[in-house]
Amino acid sequence: ECLCSEVDCVPAAIRETEEALVMVNSVLMDMKQSSAQLSANLSDVQKDLALSLKDPACQVPSAATTCDHINSSLSYLDVSVDFSQLPPLDKQIANMSDVLQTNLSGLIQEGYTSFNDIPETVESKTTNVISDIKRTLNSIGSEITNISKKIPVQDKLSNFIHYINNTEDYLHRYLPTLEEYDSYSGVGFSFLFCWLLMTIVVLTFVVGGNVEKLVCESYQNKKLFQVLDTPYLLNENWKYYLSGMMFDKPDVNLTFEQVYSDCMENKGIYATLRLENIYNISKHLNFQERMGSINSSFENTVIRIENVVLLDEAGRKNLMDFSSSGVDRIDYNNFMNATSKHPTKVNLLSFAADLDIKANHLPQGDLKQSLKRNAQTLRTIHRIRIIPLEKSMSTVYQTMRGLQYKNSGLGVKVANVIFFLNTAQDFLKNHISMITAEESKKFAAMILGYFEHYLQWVRIAITEQVAACKPVATALDSAIDIFLCGYVVDPMNLFWFGLGKATVFLLPAIIFAVKLAKYYRRMDSEDVYDDE
Repeated sequence: ECLCSEVDCVPAAIRETEEALVMVNSVLMDMKQSSAQLSANLSDVQKDLALSLKDPACQVPSAATTCDHINSSLSYLDVSVDFSQLPPLDKQIANMSDVLQTNLSGLIQEGYTSFNDIPETVESKTTNVISDIKRTLNSIGSEITNISKKIPVQDKLSNFIHYINNTEDYLHRYLPTLEEYDSYSGVGFSFLFCWLLMTIVVLTFVVGGNVEKLVCESYQNKKLFQVLDTPYLLNENWKYYLSGMMFDKPDVNLTFEQVYSDCMENKGIYATLRLENIYNISKHLNFQERMGSINSSFENTVIRIENVVLLDEAGRKNLMDFSSSGVDRIDYNNFMNATSKHPTKVNLLSFAADLDIKANHLPQGDLKQSLKRNAQTLRTIHRIRIIPLEKSMSTVYQTMRGLQYKNSGLGVKVANVIFFLNTAQDFLKNHISMITAEESKKFAAMILGYFEHYLQWVRIAITEQVAACKPVATALDSAIDIFLCGYVVDPMNLFWFGLGKATVFLLPAIIFAVKLAKYYRRMDSEDVYDDE
């Protein structure tokens, strides 16, 4: 960037320098003419004053001192700078004109164009590779879409879903009937006898107690799953009943306890049911061979960057011509010293004012009129000659000062620009192809990294997030722990325990009633007891 900035500035610096030199040379010629005219005008005033001071009035003692003082100051009426000693700049201007004959800006722009065409060159040489990679990635994307459709989740769960739906329909069909007869349960108890109560207590005890111990408690401590997972228990030919029923592969380690635990952790159906034994998603998502071919395509792509020229020989020669134009060898200090002085040895306005004052002390006559006339002439010279000349001198001073600042060490600056151009050119020639190849590899690694990250996300989504089965475990808990144990078994146990307790107290009550029956006597309402 620094190199480009320095090279870009050179054509503008050449034009600005040439324009400044032309302007200074033109102004310098005008200054020389103005200085010569100023010198002639001052010489005329000086001669006229010297002639006037020979007037007999200066012999008068009162005017002699004034005349002597004016006569001694006449030598100050002269120019202070000889601009003819400043050399013309025609040679430097001619050299700059020759430099400007070459379109350096155009040459630099051609170098920019050559450099900026590198990305387009790389793109054109990798078009086929990129197209092949896009086709490969698109085909992989289609395969991933098909993979998601091939996973047999729905097929393997259809039997369970059908069973759950039938159970739900059965409950909905008979639940109103159960609720209808539930309201009559209290009426039936009034017709029971003791022997029937004991029979009911025994039956409900056997059923409720065993269900509580064998189902409810074992379900809560997960021993029920361990029993169901006992090899060859549910089917003497299957080691694992669940995997044999679902996959017809009884050797696959798929247990009720593991399925329940995974569902409680809200894992996906794929991971919970070990569907990789039916459809291995990792195997189908393994695209290492194709990804390797993509990487090989980038590595085998040869990109040659040639004919990149930052600045050709004509441009370099133009820079050297500018360096040897002599602009940096101009005696800028001589120009600035000459133009920093006042054009005359004395301030003409002050000199004219002093003449007026001294003329006022003289008696009326030709001498007095001559002094006043020359004072007015000096003011006119100041207005016509001095003021424009001072502006020209200031312009030359400022311009030469700027040129001195810009062109000091011009040869070193141009040499540095050419050195950096050569360095950059050698770098582009010897290293640009290697850098392009390295960047291509980085680009390929970035693309493959993104794709591997995507495949990892697909794998995790399918195996752990798709069809999370926690609702199934929750429904099982609700069916067994809440409905069966909480609403059926626990009330049944409470029923037989309460009924048995009542029966225990009923038997002694009957015995006592029989024993005390002999003391019972029926009384008539008309019976009267005597006082005897």
